[in-house]
Amino acid sequence: YFRMVIMTFVGLYTSRVIIDSLGQTHFGIYDAVGAIVTMVSFISTTMSSACQRFYSYEMERNGMEELRKVFCISMTVFFILTAIILLLSETAGSWYLVNKMDVNGEIEAAKWVFQFSILSFSLQILRVPYMGMVIAREKMKIFAYLSLFEAFAALGIALFISHTADDKNARLVLYAGLMSGTQIVMYLFYWLYCRLFYRECRFRFMIDKDKFREIFSYAGWNMIGASANVLKSQGIN
Repeated sequence: YFRMVIMTFVGLYTSRVIIDSLGQTHFGIYDAVGAIVTMVSFISTTMSSACQRFYSYEMERNGMEELRKVFCISMTVFFILTAIILLLSETAGSWYLVNKMDVNGEIEAAKWVFQFSILSFSLQILRVPYMGMVIAREKMKIFAYLSLFEAFAALGIALFISHTADDKNARLVLYAGLMSGTQIVMYLFYWLYCRLFYRECRFRFMIDKDKFREIFSYAGWNMIGASANVLKSQGIN
């Protein structure tokens, strides 16, 4: 709860700083272009819940080998999802951006923002199995510290670009690139932490149709509500 309070106030102030730095038009471009990718964010939300549930279940019931199996299957699922999202983003998403979106004539900057958004979202998806393991192991301090780091990093980036060149296009691209850099750091930390402290987090490509079906069956119900929520918020963009 302390983390949530801090993140709320930091997030509010960050929004103010970044709108002042980019201006309304360029901030709108960043938000709208990123929405093309984040429309599918409900997948990572629901799968994160499924990961935590199955990790916790296997830890108490079947031991380390089954837990490692669930982790490997989860990672395999997320690699496949990431590949699908990359394919759709670079084909249909790029076509929609160039041919249908009105970005106020700033198409080159919008293309860079789009590519950085794809990178950021892909890393967010791939870190879900590791983040799920941290939460399933009830290491809430680690989760809270990393969330706070992400929030303060966004604030630091917003303050930094406010002191860079006056060219709003350059600021927009720099902002998108630095935000992607934050996601790289977050992913690497989760990956390294889990690899050092949890021996079950050793990935190898694995397919188990029964376990796939079980995980997706559990995630499916959550996906209905999560997809409706994302379509409501991102659909407006």
